[in-house]
Amino acid sequence: MRVAVCLVAMVGALGCAPRLPAPRPPAVVTALAAPVTPPPPAAEDAASPEPPSPPPSRPRLDVVIAEEVAVLAPATIFYFLTTNLQREDFELAWDWPSWRTKLTSFDAVAFDTGNWQSNTFRHPLHGVLTYQAVRANGHGAVAATLVDLASTVIWEYVVEYRERISLNDVIVNNASGVALGEPMWQFGFLGDDPGANPLRRGLAWLLSPIQRLHAALGYRPWRRPAPGWARLELALGGGAVDHGAGAVGELRAGLDVAVRRAPYLGRAGVGSSAVGLGGWSRVVWSMRGRADQLRQTHVSTVASYDGRYHRALDSAGRGADRWLMLGVGFDYDSRSLDAEGRDRMAVFHVLQPRIAATRWDGPARSLGWELALGCDVGMIQAHVFGPVLPFAPLPQTAVLRTRGYYYGAGLSLAARLVWVTPLATVDLEGAATALTSIDGYDRKELFGAENDPHDIADQRLWGRATLGTPTQWLDGVRLEVAAEAALRRGTWQGAARVTHEVDLGAGLVVPF
Repeated sequence: MRVAVCLVAMVGALGCAPRLPAPRPPAVVTALAAPVTPPPPAAEDAASPEPPSPPPSRPRLDVVIAEEVAVLAPATIFYFLTTNLQREDFELAWDWPSWRTKLTSFDAVAFDTGNWQSNTFRHPLHGVLTYQAVRANGHGAVAATLVDLASTVIWEYVVEYRERISLNDVIVNNASGVALGEPMWQFGFLGDDPGANPLRRGLAWLLSPIQRLHAALGYRPWRRPAPGWARLELALGGGAVDHGAGAVGELRAGLDVAVRRAPYLGRAGVGSSAVGLGGWSRVVWSMRGRADQLRQTHVSTVASYDGRYHRALDSAGRGADRWLMLGVGFDYDSRSLDAEGRDRMAVFHVLQPRIAATRWDGPARSLGWELALGCDVGMIQAHVFGPVLPFAPLPQTAVLRTRGYYYGAGLSLAARLVWVTPLATVDLEGAATALTSIDGYDRKELFGAENDPHDIADQRLWGRATLGTPTQWLDGVRLEVAAEAALRRGTWQGAARVTHEVDLGAGLVVPF
């Protein structure tokens, strides 16, 4: 019964919850900070309407079904061609006792012991493509999430009929839809912008392929959202990080894409308007490494579900505006700690209220701040044990004993302050994340036996200060220098482990 309550509550939250910008985990790329506010106010009459959107095509059920089959089929074929890899999870059969257990009880529902790549990449990818297929066929977030849930249930009950129902797969597939799929789907519209350069069009295809395919074929069962503001930036640079055993040099690259849409956004006047689904969206991706090692991968997303945009701006670009939103989002971070092993976290902010406000003293002068609180579920490396686990990996009773990470729930807090002048931009960011293990649903629950990994807890603190200035030789490009610090702490049964890092870096940020 506890599983039923947990699952119903989680699916309800994922189907209806919006998302605020996710707090970034420790050690994010240095040159990726972007202003928390939309563009400088524009001197326009607040009474002028937005240009009309083209009428949408009539949605077709056969297209939805065909695309959902196309999403599910490759994964199904791969699964049955690699039974040697799946065999370790085979505990049930296609017989009445197994189906009776699945259909009449929750005895076959558990957290699986899958590897990190499968649970944090392949399942989110499935959730994103399923969600985007429904959205690209003209339906809303609730319908897309319900289809995502139905697709996941078919996979768990029919394709993986010899395995227990994976509670974490159900959560991850459905959380990924709105948290990752929605902002990426919104960015697909950038490919329709007049004069969009090849980089923008290519990025639109990468982030929202089904929608762009529909547009290329002239099938548009969705109504194009109101024009807004978009910022796309590439970052290249380098730096050095010290985990306590000496500095290590790194090369760094990243991409930051943000979209803001609201009626009368940035226009002169006083008023309030709704922020709809995906009206505040952001995707950040970054990598750090050396020629012989990928040392960090980071992905962060934000997508609003609902909210309000308030403005009080004059024709000279002075005044204030603010955003009040509910949203959803996702943070992924995998970071090499050198001799201390690797830290990994994949956190879904299933409910995240956010407030952002800016004081404008003209188009090139502003002071903005942002604050977000997240209610989270996710997967995180148990930091307390370090790189060597004290458990035998077999039999696979719990993912922590086998893989070193666990499924947890908790809270996160993120704050940001950005000061912009014609000469420089100062960006201060901080984030705190705390997760505690969800116990009682392991693949084979030991209920307090020796070394049974219950009551694991992890905390992450991260902060960054960035100073950016326009370059003199490349128009629009800015040079940024940054300092970061991170603190990681893990606990279990009275044991605790704390590590830290300090990071200095510099890079060029190129808008496109």
